[in-house]
Amino acid sequence: MGFLALVSLFIALAPTVVASNTTFSQAQVFIEWGILVLFIVEYGVNFIFASSRRIFVLNPWRILDLFIICTGLLSVIPMANEHLRSIPALRLLKFIRMALFGFRMKFAMSLDNSKISLVLSPPVQSFKAYSLVDKNICGYTELTWGSVVQRLKSSSNDWLFAIGLNSEQLTEVADILQAPKSALDMLFKHSLYPRIERMDEYTAIFLWSPKVVKLSDDSVPTIERSPILLLGANNNIITLSGTESSLVNEITLNLTEVGIPAPPLMQTTSALIRVLIAQYTDVISTLEQTLLYLDKHQKQLGDKSFLDQTFRLRNEITNVRGNLKHFASVVHQLAEKPLAIKSFEVMPRPILTVLADDVDGLFDSADDLLTTLAALVELRINISSFQMNKVMRLLAVITTITLIPTMVGGLMGMNLIDSPWHFTLSEITFFVGVAMSCGIYIFASKGWFR
Repeated sequence: MGFLALVSLFIALAPTVVASNTTFSQAQVFIEWGILVLFIVEYGVNFIFASSRRIFVLNPWRILDLFIICTGLLSVIPMANEHLRSIPALRLLKFIRMALFGFRMKFAMSLDNSKISLVLSPPVQSFKAYSLVDKNICGYTELTWGSVVQRLKSSSNDWLFAIGLNSEQLTEVADILQAPKSALDMLFKHSLYPRIERMDEYTAIFLWSPKVVKLSDDSVPTIERSPILLLGANNNIITLSGTESSLVNEITLNLTEVGIPAPPLMQTTSALIRVLIAQYTDVISTLEQTLLYLDKHQKQLGDKSFLDQTFRLRNEITNVRGNLKHFASVVHQLAEKPLAIKSFEVMPRPILTVLADDVDGLFDSADDLLTTLAALVELRINISSFQMNKVMRLLAVITTITLIPTMVGGLMGMNLIDSPWHFTLSEITFFVGVAMSCGIYIFASKGWFR
């Protein structure tokens, strides 16, 4: 459409610089009608496929489109008086139409609609609660809110998992565990990285549960994170999740597959950490595969596409690396520092120490990915710079070679008749050819053509 706008602009300017005749006038009208028909078709197709036709018609850009079409119909309608069609006012409308259409096209082309996405708030989850430890580890049991409160107040060991707590329920949990609600809100809603709060009355642990979202039309995956908050005091641990997830099933499956001699609360907590480690391992593996894909197909990708994908990949790797760094710190503190949970009083905690080493290994892997990606980007930039240098070198050769005839022509002039120079045109052409050939040979011997 921008090309058609340019053609229409030339047609509008043509009568001012080209002598008009019958054939030219007919061709001008025919081309203007063709362009106008394409404008109408474009407007009609967008109108038919618009999600809301009322919004489409009232859109300021579409009103401008309709104005452009009506102006075109007025200026090229065959029944219009010839004097009316050639008056300066209508010609001015043509120029305004082209200027506005060009501005609109520039604005539309500056938007990358394939990358526009709406950031929606996560859906509000209905309340669900489960018990994963009931004196002995025996899978999970779904609970009501009353049962959750009763178990939190009891002295028996319980590891609870709750989803979708409202503000009143969170306040009640904070009161039972003697933890300030404002601190829990700050941890659960405003924390950027995993962290641990060790108080005398309670222990609060904030973690992220990562999940890989592979986009079908792009090679770079997106990492979604769900918040998890563990609250431990006395004999109980309650885990709060921000969104519905399969963590309960995964923790239960891990408990049944990995049997370790430890108190039930420590077993379940270590099972949660192992599940998160498995999720981060999957994330690291996916990011590594994406990096290998970019390395393998970088020749097929243009500079803009390559840099765009590597930038987004670096962003994902950096976020995962930061989360793993703080996650490792949290697990190390769980393994070594005193906590307000009676089942964790036994020191040291070798199970958590091993898991902390696993998280350290994942952090090192993420750090290696970041280093490899930086080296890949640097290599691509160096290759682009080398190719640009080859182009600039070729331009320098062409400029230098063409400088010889330019200087000779400037010094001797275009006409050798009655000139003070006693040379013929063939002689000058020969000497210029010799000089250019010598220059080409010098540059070729230096390897500038390779």
